[in-house]
Amino acid sequence: MAVTYRINPGERIVYLDTTATPSFEEWRDTMAALLSDPAFETGFDFLTNRGPAVGPPSAEFTLQAAAFYRDNQARFGRCRWASVVSGDVTTYDTIRKLAIMSDGTDIQIMVFRDSEEARRWLLGRG
Repeated sequence: MAVTYRINPGERIVYLDTTATPSFEEWRDTMAALLSDPAFETGFDFLTNRGPAVGPPSAEFTLQAAAFYRDNQARFGRCRWASVVSGDVTTYDTIRKLAIMSDGTDIQIMVFRDSEEARRWLLGRG
């Protein structure tokens, strides 16, 4: 699987790891699974790590992901989403566009280059 997740209920953070460029369907199925996972609670924050080998999502993927966030915002609740991008500038910029597209939802997305900085931001120390 290109996208996997683990939930840390104590931190109220969902950790998503992307090791290859997923199709939208694979990403959506992973998101649907985690949203229905008994350990998940509305309002949990997210930390996504995109490995250096993961290319930028397509424009179509970005639009579909933004629509998924909007369609499921009641399930996500008010949360913060830290996306750590290890790849090239194009990938970083594409994820920033997705963050802008999330405006109007209760999901605040920030893009980072460093996973510890992202985690501190989620835990309120950054």
